[in-house]
Amino acid sequence: MNLIPKIRIINSDNESLKIRIDNIDIAVVNSLRRVMMSDIRTLAIDSVRFYKNTSVLHDEFIAHRLGLLVINSNMIDNITCECGTNPTNNPNPTNPNPNPTCNICTYLLRLDVVCDTDSSVCVTAGMLKGDHEVTCVNFDSMIARLNPGEEISLDAIIKIGRGKTHAKWSPVCAIEYKAIEYKDSYNYGEMATSHTLKVESSGSLDPLKILLKAFDIITKKLDKMLVTIKGSEISEIVPKLSEIGNSIG
Repeated sequence: MNLIPKIRIINSDNESLKIRIDNIDIAVVNSLRRVMMSDIRTLAIDSVRFYKNTSVLHDEFIAHRLGLLVINSNMIDNITCECGTNPTNNPNPTNPNPNPTCNICTYLLRLDVVCDTDSSVCVTAGMLKGDHEVTCVNFDSMIARLNPGEEISLDAIIKIGRGKTHAKWSPVCAIEYKAIEYKDSYNYGEMATSHTLKVESSGSLDPLKILLKAFDIITKKLDKMLVTIKGSEISEIVPKLSEIGNSIG
């Protein structure tokens, strides 16, 4: 007898979500895990344009740190474009978002810091400025430390991406699932039907939103799969299914 899957939230907050799923195969739970890690759209700093860097850190080192900053992506559903075009070059620090070639899916944050004191200055994510709603999640994240007389001037370019392209776009930092019940503990042919699933968000998206998006993506993949394989020859099915997996997310 096929039972209807049931989901119960055990605990939830802004950082993590733990649920219990009953009457479902472990393969589906693992599919949820994989989709949450690799197929959900988020925002991240993809490239950095340096104008001046007299700090002790190389440009590549600072760019790597910027790529690790978590960007608030809760407004990602309002972005319909994904062309990922770079903003035009802008050496003017007074205009941080200068007529980008795509002002829908690409955002620019400007960083201009000069250490003009006798002591060192800590450069943090909160010093990145832009004239849009896209910001870092943690303003206290450290980027560099400047000694007296040192300066950093750069543009950080934010784009849409998915975890399967690079881990910086993955909205989760950890996912754990565990079987909690078996139909018959003596029948090793039976698989677990009840599981707990814990999702820890990186901070870019609310954990409940991550779970709901994963369900939506899996549903779309299955719907497209059914449409694709109907009327197809066996030799045509495998390439088409591979294309489906890469096109939805």
